[in-house]
Amino acid sequence: MKNSNEWKRRSRSWIILAICCALAAALSAGAAAHAADEGGSRLVGLLITAEDLAASVGGDGVLWAAEARGAYDTEYVFDSVEGIRFICFMTQDEDGGNSVVTNADPEIGSAGFDFENEASVRMEGTLYVVPGRDERSFFYNPVLRMEDGRVCAVPGDPMYVSAGMNPPGSSVGQTLKDEQTHMENGAEITDVTVVSLEIRAVRKPLQTTLLQFSDTHELLNTEAYAPGAVPEEITMLPGADYLLSETRKRTWTARSSPGGRSSAGRTIS
Repeated sequence: MKNSNEWKRRSRSWIILAICCALAAALSAGAAAHAADEGGSRLVGLLITAEDLAASVGGDGVLWAAEARGAYDTEYVFDSVEGIRFICFMTQDEDGGNSVVTNADPEIGSAGFDFENEASVRMEGTLYVVPGRDERSFFYNPVLRMEDGRVCAVPGDPMYVSAGMNPPGSSVGQTLKDEQTHMENGAEITDVTVVSLEIRAVRKPLQTTLLQFSDTHELLNTEAYAPGAVPEEITMLPGADYLLSETRKRTWTARSSPGGRSSAGRTIS
């Protein structure tokens, strides 16, 4: 009977979480649509924060981004808050051609941007998180681009992640959609922006090992790194043909101690 009651409690929790996810997506989409109507803007991404953005916005209800020239793209920086940017849109350069601006911070994995035309784009990404015993908040704040080129974020709604509710491999997320219609050559055109970001629970990494092989599959070199210490650029050795990454991760269950079990699994990619 104890197991049955535990399953019922867990089932109710997942149902409540699903309802909250749907409600949060609707509220965030509504906030973006309202700001777009007020300021002639369009949805261009998300700013993920651990705290409610409502405490940081100005009297106009938005948080403006500072514009700076980066190494490859124009960077839109929200100086007053810590957050993860997931931004993409197409604009015209000085020569009148189209160029794509992408601000996707390293925390966003598997980021994809699919343009149907210069004003319609589908953005998809994954934020990988190691759940802890305490609940963590991830606020999905819509990012908008105004007609005059300025970029701002408006307060959104949170998703919650914890070890008890989000075992490794599970995911939660939101999808925001912005549709705007205009006339072009006598025809009605609808531009659609879709921003989809999931939060996927993963096991805590213990060590990453990079292995270099020759074209005859001979192991030439191995280098082990602590979590987060893998260099962004890897120099291949003379004669190396391909590279494999081996990751050791801690295994755990919600009932185990805060540190999890001491055994480790291996993943090769």
